[in-house]
Amino acid sequence: MRFTRPLVVDQFQLLKRSGAVQRDKPELVDAYGLRADKAKVFEWHFKRLSLPTGLLESPRAGVQVQAALDLADAVARALRTALKHLYPRKGEGNDLALGNLIRSAQMAFWSGLRWQFEGRFLSELARQTVGNLEAEELLLQRWQAVVREEGWRTLDAAIEPLDTGAAALRRQVQAREAFDLSLSKLLSAEDSRPNKVVRKVKE
Repeated sequence: MRFTRPLVVDQFQLLKRSGAVQRDKPELVDAYGLRADKAKVFEWHFKRLSLPTGLLESPRAGVQVQAALDLADAVARALRTALKHLYPRKGEGNDLALGNLIRSAQMAFWSGLRWQFEGRFLSELARQTVGNLEAEELLLQRWQAVVREEGWRTLDAAIEPLDTGAAALRRQVQAREAFDLSLSKLLSAEDSRPNKVVRKVKE
């Protein structure tokens, strides 16, 4: 998939270079999104972003931002798959199995990442020296840690209020193991769980 920076962002950068706009003035971008099925619109979103000047001047910023969002999206999908284990037979034959729980968990996951992304990731990215590959790698590693921690926090919060019967506990362990396996592949870690806490079910 190919992504192109909006022309209005390039125009704003040119205005800064020409002196028509102060160089330290952040750019405000209004972003709109729709969730639709064919011609039916289910919901729409609006977000106003303030982009630091450093992001506009870095030729690598777009690539790094896309990589960070792709990683978060992959973890969100892994979270959804893991939560399916909480339903008997992973919800096979029931497309609505645990639908509300999964939607709430994913909303909590993205909400938890939002301030980390806007407040920490973008700020650090804006301060990077162009061409500093070591800084790029370090920022990615820090973002991986943030996504991993938020993913586990979301999964644990979703599981905590559920039934504690023997069968339910086994499915909860399966959900955690599935999520751990997915994160280990996505984040290249031997054990993705914080502090390598091993959760067991009492026989």
